[in-house]
Amino acid sequence: MPKDYYHILGVKKTASTKQIKQAYREKAKSAHPDVNGDNESLVSIQEINEAYGVLSNNASRKEYDLALLAFHQRMTAESMNSSSMGKEFDSFFRFESRNIYPPTDYEANAKHSKTFNLVFLVVALLFLADMTFYKPVMKTEIVRVNRTRSFHNGEYITELNYVSSEGITFKSPDGNYDLEAGDIIEYKRSLLFAKMRGFKGGQKTDFLYFSDRSYVTLISILAIVAAILGLSKLLTAERQFNAAIISGFLCVILILSLFFA
Repeated sequence: MPKDYYHILGVKKTASTKQIKQAYREKAKSAHPDVNGDNESLVSIQEINEAYGVLSNNASRKEYDLALLAFHQRMTAESMNSSSMGKEFDSFFRFESRNIYPPTDYEANAKHSKTFNLVFLVVALLFLADMTFYKPVMKTEIVRVNRTRSFHNGEYITELNYVSSEGITFKSPDGNYDLEAGDIIEYKRSLLFAKMRGFKGGQKTDFLYFSDRSYVTLISILAIVAAILGLSKLLTAERQFNAAIISGFLCVILILSLFFA
């Protein structure tokens, strides 16, 4: 960084030659060793003489001004580049979008939100009805019994799987169903999607219901509540929109349960 001769003499950059000469005399007098006994006074005198030698000559002063201007321009450019890089770095790690999107107009989408909430309500009601009601009881013959033993919590557990003539496998995890090949059992399927819900046979007079799809009932109820709130006037347009998203997400889980459960 070049020395600021204007600052050394204590004058403005627009000072005239007469003002520079007057300032030099005052600075030189105050910095003289006979007046100022500080050891740094000699250095100050050298800087004052150097500044006056440059600024008192029009040619050298013009050259100095150009060099000082170029230095400040370079520093400003580097500062701007550094600031820009800092913003890019900060923006990257904060995941700030470069795109500016207009705010969502929930009022304009209120009609669509109600439509979606209505659709999701119907879907959730169908799944709840499917879990609540059953098809007529059907019968089938057991053709094979598969017994497996596993060691759990210090004891052996017997699991029985009954395979019917229709290729259906009935699982009895508790091992209490003592059925053999040739026995007839009754079974129930869900009303709409025909998912296996329970069976009975042998000495058992009560149906053994499966609980592996019990979560479907809970999700159906949550989806129904969200959809009903989305259809009501108790919520604002924005919250009706959010209710449609929630009920829709829950309905997707319900549909997937048909394939993976």
